Amino acid sequence: MEFRELKQSVEKIKMSEEMQNRIIRNCRASAVHKTEEITMRNRVSFNFKKVVSIAAVIALCLCASVAAANHFGTFKDVTNWTGAVVGTEYVQATDEIEVNAVAEEGVLTITATFLAPDTAPYSEQETFRVGNYRILDASGNVIVDGEGDEFVEIVDGKAVMTISLDGIHNGDYKLLIGSFVGSKKADQPLKISGNWGCAFTI
Repeated sequence: MEFRELKQSVEKIKMSEEMQNRIIRNCRASAVHKTEEITMRNRVSFNFKKVVSIAAVIALCLCASVAAANHFGTFKDVTNWTGAVVGTEYVQATDEIEVNAVAEEGVLTITATFLAPDTAPYSEQETFRVGNYRILDASGNVIVDGEGDEFVEIVDGKAVMTISLDGIHNGDYKLLIGSFVGSKKADQPLKISGNWGCAFTI
């Protein structure tokens, strides 16, 4: 009911003028209070929605930052049994090197392509070799568990290395590489760790 209609209805009731005025004043105060309450509720609701929206955007940005950070490796100190630092290695490099393997004439040719060749540690390396690796058969049995030993030159952000397949019969296999080793004159070799895998057929 509108305030005007309410006022007219109250004025029709037989009562003293003072009582009518008091009722009208109370109704007016109640109407103002309700209007303020609705306005306040809307403001709180809007502010809450705004805060939730901002929090959601910040959370997405943080998740994106964490996800992006997880794609890049980090340098880590290598220590001996006494805790003294004896070298450095680069870990979690899986997403920074692409690996392909092709078997031909008793040799497995492995191509390691640096996805960011102009950034450390790849920009600092001159030669490269396979570190620890395993070859699994179609049933998942380990056929070879070895370590590469021959460094090859890095050309255009790629290193092409070979592993002998002597004694391995025809069939489908999987190569798993746990590390590579980079080298530069006058520098200590750098172990680069990650998890790379690719299938090949002999």
